[in-house]
Amino acid sequence: MSEKPAEKQYKYGRTKPGGIPAIRMAIPIGLPVAIAIGTAIRMISGPAQGPVNDWLVGIAIGLCLAPSAILLAWALCVDRTTIPGATPNTENSIESTWYSQSANDAFHAIIMGSGLGTAITALWLPPLVSWTLIAVFVVAAATFAVSYLIRKHQGNQ
Repeated sequence: MSEKPAEKQYKYGRTKPGGIPAIRMAIPIGLPVAIAIGTAIRMISGPAQGPVNDWLVGIAIGLCLAPSAILLAWALCVDRTTIPGATPNTENSIESTWYSQSANDAFHAIIMGSGLGTAITALWLPPLVSWTLIAVFVVAAATFAVSYLIRKHQGNQ
């Protein structure tokens, strides 16, 4: 009898079942991307003040961005089924329901708050505040409309 040896579990999952550990792929992708973004930010922001090397500052900014870039690279390359303890069908979990309800409540609060805020600030504060709140309202309403139309179109297929 030949039994297949159990696959080694990795805390952060694999790229696919039997693939390489996802973190082993995410670090070499995320780190150079973060350093490139940090260097670009430094170069765009203008010349350095004093005896500071622009490249070193760019690398320092990139290193600050590195955890986020590595996490994004990991999220893009990991296979959820290989993560120990990952909940299957997360869209059916109670946390997903809470998230959806909270996002729904937050959207309505933004619409209500920006509408009331616009009305109130139009009377007592500079016009810039009213225009800002109007912009927030328009962006929220447009996002809702586009999302609604996409879901409606997908439901008709």
